[in-house]
Amino acid sequence: MVTLNHYLPDSFLNMFATSLLRSQTLGNVQTIADILQNLFTTAAIIIGAIWTYFKFFKGRTYEMRLEPEVTGRIFTINGLDHLLAAIRLKNVGLSKVDIEQKYSGLWVLSSKPPLDTGIVKNAAWDKLAAFPIFESHESIEPDEEIKEQRLIVIPRNWKDSTFQLKLWIRSGNSVWSAMDIVTADEEQVNGFDQSND
Repeated sequence: MVTLNHYLPDSFLNMFATSLLRSQTLGNVQTIADILQNLFTTAAIIIGAIWTYFKFFKGRTYEMRLEPEVTGRIFTINGLDHLLAAIRLKNVGLSKVDIEQKYSGLWVLSSKPPLDTGIVKNAAWDKLAAFPIFESHESIEPDEEIKEQRLIVIPRNWKDSTFQLKLWIRSGNSVWSAMDIVTADEEQVNGFDQSND
């Protein structure tokens, strides 16, 4: 009986068997590579979704963030006392913020020394005036800073008063404010900023 081994040398059969095993191994390797690629793609999508959630929603990256500041000083021009209010607003967020002029402004309040200085109590503030702010700005871009000054004549009957400058900026449901207290002898009390959403 004549077999296939008779016509084909052993080395050829070994080479054929090895080649057949290699092609099956390559197919397995390709399948494994496809599975790994799909796993890594899925993992990348999940990690990207988690990063996006924390960056944009938890981290509040694109939330509106403003830094308002107001300072004041009192000085005399031609025998009249004046209050100079310096207003600064900086957008430290990554979103453009619209300024609602109707609900934004600078309030000037005053407090006269109490008649009875024997007791400690909060100062009583009287509203003197309110002024519009940043009228030429409808909005503020990210990383933009805008400044403005306002010169206010102080009535003679309020000459020895302490003044409070309150700055309010509104955009949608967000409000930012800053405050400074200015005394008649040009000393300033440290102002503070506060914001709420």
